[in-house]
Amino acid sequence: MKKKILVIGLGRFGLNVVKSLTNMNADFLAIDIDQERVAMASEFTQYCEICDTTKLDVLEEIDAASFETAIVAIGSLQSTILTVANLSELGVKRIYCRLESSEYENVIRKLGATDIIIPEISAATSLSHEIVSRNVLDYYEIDKQFGIVQVLIKNEFEPKTLIELDLRNKYDVNIVGILRDDKFFIPKGTDTINPSDTILVVGKNAAVMRFESDINS
Repeated sequence: MKKKILVIGLGRFGLNVVKSLTNMNADFLAIDIDQERVAMASEFTQYCEICDTTKLDVLEEIDAASFETAIVAIGSLQSTILTVANLSELGVKRIYCRLESSEYENVIRKLGATDIIIPEISAATSLSHEIVSRNVLDYYEIDKQFGIVQVLIKNEFEPKTLIELDLRNKYDVNIVGILRDDKFFIPKGTDTINPSDTILVVGKNAAVMRFESDINS
């Protein structure tokens, strides 16, 4: 059976990933070339070790090919390039790569990265959505076209079922979750959207924002 997640690079971003994965009881291994960073990660998990991922034979030693997903969060661009290339050569199918900017995104993708994470851009996009609409609590960009938005339903909203709202036909979006009274659930078509609900909406960015504007107008 394949292992789940390989976290490479234990700086601030990587360490936060480790904390989150630990809280979720996920199956993962955290690695870094720096002994002090590995020591910091060891405060949260026992599954961490020192490793130079720019060397293919070292990745082979830790059986990196057995992992389904890798998260590359290395500060050095050169080390990131070599690491992504090595992981791709070993056949790791899903490679998330953290970059400081989009300047080298195309290069990293050609080397094998399947997903690019640029924290500053993601944070700026999320902030922009929140500023544009007071009812947008959070925004997560899936790619340049699609996103997931956390929307607070206004108190004046008249309860309607998802079937009545007919969101797929009207907006081409889906509601994938509802948070109500501090309890989260995945809705069915017969479930209602109520005032003060927090909903998770997925779809193309423009469509999601049009839906949010209309539903809370």
